[in-house]
Amino acid sequence: MSNVNLIIWGRTFDLPVVFDCYKNEEILPEQKEALEKFCSSRDVIDAAKSAVENYCLKLNAKEICEDSIINIFKYVMPYSLYVRRSTPSDRYVGLMCKYRFNPEDGLAVLFKNEEVYDIGTSDIL
Repeated sequence: MSNVNLIIWGRTFDLPVVFDCYKNEEILPEQKEALEKFCSSRDVIDAAKSAVENYCLKLNAKEICEDSIINIFKYVMPYSLYVRRSTPSDRYVGLMCKYRFNPEDGLAVLFKNEEVYDIGTSDIL
């Protein structure tokens, strides 16, 4: 496991990277490429913030009690990256987050080919 230093939604994080590998298996070249492309896609990471805010507001509007989220980090806190096994044409990276409204399952922002693909609990990975 290695760490990457990323700026996510205006804040710097040193995130551990977990690769989806079998025991004693090397990290696949496709996984390395997926991580490299994700880390260099700063605009995509920044754009995911509004999708995460909308997700939070949609599911937890009563608890948030606001029409918009001023500080996303009150509800969502990134803690690691998860790089799925993938093919050369489909690269998947999950931004794993602690989620105030679901501490057991957290929140995952799944990126496919450097685009937001899905947002949900860690089960989407």
